[in-house]
Amino acid sequence: VRLARCFYYISGVLEKVIANGGEISGMPKKEKKQPFSITRQEIDAVPVQETPTYISHFCQAISAAARVEETNRKALSYRVVNDWLCEKGFLEIVEYRGKKQKRVTELGRQIGMAEVERDGREGRYVGVTYNEEAQQFILDNLELILSGEM
Repeated sequence: VRLARCFYYISGVLEKVIANGGEISGMPKKEKKQPFSITRQEIDAVPVQETPTYISHFCQAISAAARVEETNRKALSYRVVNDWLCEKGFLEIVEYRGKKQKRVTELGRQIGMAEVERDGREGRYVGVTYNEEAQQFILDNLELILSGEM
C-alpha cells in the first residue's frame, strides 16, 4: 500500500514536469527586474532631508521616488553612488583598523559630506553623512552617476 501511494505521488509529479515542458518548479518564475532608472520628474520629487543622512537611506528615498516596486525595477545601489564619488575625488578609500573604508576628502567636505563614528556589529567605525547640500549635489548629478560617466 505504501509503495502504491509513493508511485501515485511520483506519477503526479512527473505529469506536472511534463506539463511544464520539462521544468521542475513549484513556484512560477518571477519576472526579472529591470535595471534602475529614474526620470527627471522623479528626481525632482526626491525629498532632501534636513538632517544629515547616510547614503544607503538616501538611495532608498531615491528608489521610492522612482517607484521601483511598482515598476519592477531594481533599487538604486549606494555602491554605484559611492563608486562615482570616489572616482570624482569626494571620497577616498583608506585602511582603517585593518579594513578598507571610505573617507571624506576635502572636496567632499566642501559639498556637505561629513564623517561620524558609529557602533556596528564589529565595533566602532566611521560612517559618512550627507547634509542637504550633499544630497542635492547627488540629485543634480544623478543622471551622470547612472550613465557611468566618470
